Amino acid sequence: MVLLNFTFLKKKKEFQDFAEICIEAEKGLMVSPSSCAMLTRRALEQAVHYMYKNDIDLQMPYRD
Repeated sequence: MVLLNFTFLKKKKEFQDFAEICIEAEKGLMVSPSSCAMLTRRALEQAVHYMYKNDIDLQMPYRD
């Protein structure tokens, strides 16, 4: 079974920072749900960093 839910991120230049991590997390589901959860958290953290970096209305909190 091939999962391709996040491949569209690779096609968008603005999502290059975290596209590969999202795809890696999705592939991790086949190996182990617990490893998938860790990889998913890492992907989400990268996506949040992307948001703070690219949205001028967001300010990085004092403690990240």
